[in-house]
Formats: sequence, C-alpha cells, structure tokens
Amino acid sequence: MNRRDLVKGWLAALAASRAGRASVDPLSWQVVMAREWKRPAQLDAFRGVRPRLYVKRDSLEALRRKIAGPRRQAWKIVRENADRYLGRMPPDDYNSQSHMREAGRGIPWQALAYVVSGEAAYLDGARKWMLTICGYPRWERNNSLSGGECLFGVSVGYDWLYGHLDDSERRFVREKLVLQAEALKNGPPVHHDRWLANHNHVEHLGLAAAGFALFDEVPEAVRWIRQADLVFRVMLDLAAGDGSSTEGHQYWGYTAESVLRYAELARDLLGEDYYHHEWLKGVPDFVIHSTLPDFSAENCVMSFGDSGRSYASHGPTHILYRLGAEYRNAQAQWLALEMQRRQVGRADFSTWANLLWYDETLSPVPLSQLPTFWHCEDIGWITSRSGWDADAVMTGFKCGPMHGHKAQRYYDANFGASHEIGGGHGHPDVNSFQVYAYGKWLAIDPGYERPKRTDTHNTILIDGKGQLGEGSTWFERKAVMEARASSAILKAEHTPTCDYVVGDAKNIYPAASGLAKFHRHFVYLRPDLIVVADDLEADRQVSWEWLLHTEVGFEKRGDRQFTAINGDVAMDIEFLLPARLEVGAEGRTLKAAVRKQRRCLVVVLLHPRRAAGAPTSAELKAQSGGRVELTIRSAIQQAQMSINLKERRVVSVPRDPR
Repeated sequence: MNRRDLVKGWLAALAASRAGRASVDPLSWQVVMAREWKRPAQLDAFRGVRPRLYVKRDSLEALRRKIAGPRRQAWKIVRENADRYLGRMPPDDYNSQSHMREAGRGIPWQALAYVVSGEAAYLDGARKWMLTICGYPRWERNNSLSGGECLFGVSVGYDWLYGHLDDSERRFVREKLVLQAEALKNGPPVHHDRWLANHNHVEHLGLAAAGFALFDEVPEAVRWIRQADLVFRVMLDLAAGDGSSTEGHQYWGYTAESVLRYAELARDLLGEDYYHHEWLKGVPDFVIHSTLPDFSAENCVMSFGDSGRSYASHGPTHILYRLGAEYRNAQAQWLALEMQRRQVGRADFSTWANLLWYDETLSPVPLSQLPTFWHCEDIGWITSRSGWDADAVMTGFKCGPMHGHKAQRYYDANFGASHEIGGGHGHPDVNSFQVYAYGKWLAIDPGYERPKRTDTHNTILIDGKGQLGEGSTWFERKAVMEARASSAILKAEHTPTCDYVVGDAKNIYPAASGLAKFHRHFVYLRPDLIVVADDLEADRQVSWEWLLHTEVGFEKRGDRQFTAINGDVAMDIEFLLPARLEVGAEGRTLKAAVRKQRRCLVVVLLHPRRAAGAPTSAELKAQSGGRVELTIRSAIQQAQMSINLKERRVVSVPRDPR
C-alpha cells in the first residue's frame, strides 16, 4: 500500500466513525498483516548464491583493492573493532538484554574482517562467537531487541561464512535461526504494531535478515520476509517527511540504521526501492542541522527527548555515507568524513557498514554554504545558528505533537486512544529551548530521564504542574491521546538578521490546569541576542512558573538579572516583564514565578557571550496592544526590536556597531 492509499484508508475510517458506523483501525496488526504481498521474482535470482547480504561475491575483489586506498580509514575501523573481539567469547547471560544485544553485534565485525582479509583468526573468532550464541536456549525474551540483534548478527554470519562452516555447523545454526525467527514472528506482539518505535524496526530487521539468509533452505523464511516488509512499508509511510523522530537522536539512530540495513536488503533481494520515501531523503538534513558547531564524539548533537549529546553507539557516519551516496549529498559526505576523523561512531555497533557504504566518487563539500535556519516541520523542531564555524551560537526550539503531525492525524481519527503507534522516549517539553555558544552549553535539555518531567525543561509550569505525558518511566502516551492533545509551531520565519518562531502549546497541559493560551515567541537576533516572550492566559487565576536550566549554575547581578557561567562562556538573563515577578536561582535551575494571574506576558532577554566581555543591558521602551518594543545594548551591538504578538511579526532596526 502506498502513501496515498494509506491516507485514503485513514480518511475512510474516519468518515465511517463520524457516520456512526463501526470502524476498523487501518493500522491494526491484523489489518496490516492481511494486506496483499507477492513474493518478488528477484528473490529467486539469489537462490544458492553466497554471500548475498550486503556483500556480493563479484564485488569482493574491488572492495579488497580499495582498502589500501580510498577506504583505508573505514577498513582500519573494521579491523580495530574486530580485534577487540578476538580471543573473547560472547556474554553468556542469555536472560540479559544488554548481554544478548552485545552478543548479536559481535559477529558482523569479525565476519566482515575475515571476508575482506582472509585472515584465519577472524574466521575462527566469528565462527566460535556465532556457534556459542546459537547454543543458548533463548535470546533474552526472544521477541525483543535482543532477539532482533541476535537474529541479525547470526544471519549475517551464516551468510558470509557459509562456505567455511561444515554441514553439522550449518544445520545447527539454521535450526536455531528458525526457532528464534518463529519466536519473534509469532510471539506476543509487544512492539509489532508500534510502527514508529525503534523496537519494532530492530526486531523486524533481524527477522528479515533471517528470512533472506534462509529463504532457499526453509519454507518458513519467506513468511518472515513478508512480515518484515509489511512492517517497514507502514513505518516509511507513517514516518515524517523530514527524516526525524521525536524520541531523540540516539533512538532515531537505532531506527535509521535498521531502516537503511533493511532498505539495502530489499533493494538487492526483492527489487524494492524504498529510497524514494521522503523520510530517508530527509535524514541527512536531520543529522546536519542538529550537529553542534564544534562537535566531538562525546559532545556531538543538540537533541530533544531521551538522548544524550552523543549518538551512543548508533552512528551516524554509516547512515550519512549511504544516504550521501544515494542522493549525491556532498555535505552529508563531508560531515561523515569529518565525524570519522573526529572519532564519532568509531566503535559504534553498525559502523562496519562504513566500509561497504562509503562512495569515494562523491566529492565532499563543507557545510558553510548551507542555511543557518532549519525547520523540522513534522515534529516541530527548529535549530538556528550564527554560522557554521566552531565558535557559532546555536539555538534549538521544540513545539510539536507527541509523534509528529502525520501521526497526529491518525490519533485524531479516533483510533489513537487504544493504539499507540510510536515509542515512549519523548519528553513533556513543549515550547522548550536550548542554547549552545562558543563551545559551551548554556540552556540545556536533561537528556535521558526517568521519570519524564516537565520541570526539567526550559518551559512553563502552571500551579507547579507540567504537561500531559509526565510522571512515568516512559512518556505517558495514553494520557496525551485520550485528551487529543497536541502542539504546533504557528510561525517559523528566517531573515538575514533575525529568526522568529511562535510555538502554540494548545491543550498539551491537563484540562484541570485551566490553560487557555501559551504562545511562546522565540526571537534570535544574530549573532547572539535571544528574546523569549510568553503570552499566557488561563480560565482563572493561576501561578505561572518560567524555568531555565543550565550546566553549571547562575550568578545574580540584580533583582531581575542573572548570568549563567560555564567556564569562559556566559549567558546574561534579564527579565523585562512583568513588573511583579519572583525570581531565584537554585543550583542549576532559574525560576521566575508570577502569582495568581489569569493573563500575563513574560519577556526575557538572553545573551550568550564570552565571560570576559561586558554584560548586556536592555530597556523596555513600550508595551501596549499586544506589542513590545525593546532596546538592547551589548558590547558589540545595539538593537531596537518590536514584537507584535497578535500579528506574530517582529521588526528589528538594523544594528549599529559599538
């Protein structure tokens, strides 16, 4: 079913619901698995051909020649990771998810090192590793991340080393693959119909790999391929057109590498080209525009959701190499090469694919000519920066639905209250922002957190309470779906001097909060001035609490003026409105409270700067009729700014050098 058919199905189901007739969920597991699927004829062209998964016999000689030339660095990474496994045995706690995931990942490194080099030590290591894993009675819960990882690793090892296993070893591995694939295929579908969740993608990649490895040996294998193919088709149809995920870059990376590995298998063995999907086309920009100005392996990315500042073992160099080659994206190629040089992803789980996916015919082009403003429209993420140099100022803003606008249309069609189609690694963080400048964090996101909390983000509390979705280990999706809650960016404007974003929190706070309006106006005046204006309204008098979190702490400069200092970098914070405000810093959190007001306007100036520089000052020139006029003076510039909240319009007078 293509995207148009999928949308038509949703609309038909919604129309039936509104007409009062019983409606069938078009994305239920039963409905999707009942779709027509024909065995592609191309599959039979690979009958009896080994290897056939990613590595092809007729391309091996060319690959071996390249490891001494253009793929020398990628080959070095394969060898050093394969060497880490030599002389070791896989973890033996088969009830442990982390141990079994590691067990599955150890095979491809050693097997690929052998296929390319022919060195017996790698063959011996990969064979022992694979046979040991196949001797375990189960792979944790079988139909889990562990089951998917082990299925993939063993299937690749079986295919790549097929000619170096004797008949009894092949039978032993084959029987285990059948047992585990059937357990994953038919087991309780804990994640099967969560179409946008990384668990589903990892598990079904493993199922697909087993199917492609065994389709010409066991009859069940084609059924595994069918199920996996239907899963990935639905995922790609539902996924945002901007290559994104609301769960944070680490979980996004887990999905992206799984989808790519499947797309390669499907193109080769099924003749299905999934690279036409908009989500895959958008992936390079998602990586590029969220990468920090002076990125390193440990401090690489600005992300929202359950993610740290690295990719934590999920790329993204191999992802960028593959999609750079596919779409001839020269900036993606440049970033992948630069990340590889800076050790990003060097020991990550699937970067063995760098060796296979790097295309030396694509000349890299630096990022410096790209736009400095990027709007990830489906999930409502925006990044903006002063430039592409290492000392640039970078801001991030988030205001979007739980799983993106495309998924929200499904939830709004009455099915979502009982069917979660995405994962639980999002955060209750609507209208939050981050600031990174001159190589230091100044306004931060909490990263991975348990439980999920609004008060750890740079946004607003109402009577001390946060947004729907908070309070549990996983983001509480059901509470959001039952309330039909959402949020959206109302305006995203980029000009040569100023970027202007308006986020609408809509009904993402509980109905009991009484919220009637939360419009956050976020203005970034390049290179280093930020104004946040929050237009707030409730159906009764409430207490509003404005939050800002930083990495180190705050120094007080006045009753309404604070400075966040992180080493040799600082950020001035000045509260311009309202007149009555209780402000205080506690540790790494700055809180500003407005007590018992139905309506209020909070206007705050942020100025990231070098700590040795002079603090910023601002003056409120006028406020009336939903319009705010400011004069801002810093050590390097003076700016006059007018924000029309009603018309959502910003005017900034050209800046005068100081």
